[in-house]
Amino acid sequence: MTRRTLEERIASAARDLGQLEARRLFKDLTRGARAKTKARRLELRRRFELGGAVVAAGCGDWLVPEIVGLLLDGVERIGDSPTQRLGMKQRGELHLSRRTSQRQKRIQPTGES
Repeated sequence: MTRRTLEERIASAARDLGQLEARRLFKDLTRGARAKTKARRLELRRRFELGGAVVAAGCGDWLVPEIVGLLLDGVERIGDSPTQRLGMKQRGELHLSRRTSQRQKRIQPTGES
């Protein structure tokens, strides 16, 4: 077994330290990239859900400026009132649940023998 000199041991330790630092940096970069990807995915899902809500409300064939005008009108009328927002939420939930049950009735086969 050969003994390494002090310079060789220092060089080896420096190389190992550099590799450890590179691994840590790579982990930080990939963690950041995953966080960005997740945030992007959540934003796209939110936009998709909002588009679905527009269609579910019966405004799928409206122009974008008309939809924005409708929303602005609602915001002006309701403001920051939690009571009004709760009422809108309940109305929307009722509409969506009725819509879902109507769709399920259409999908179910009729006249099974």
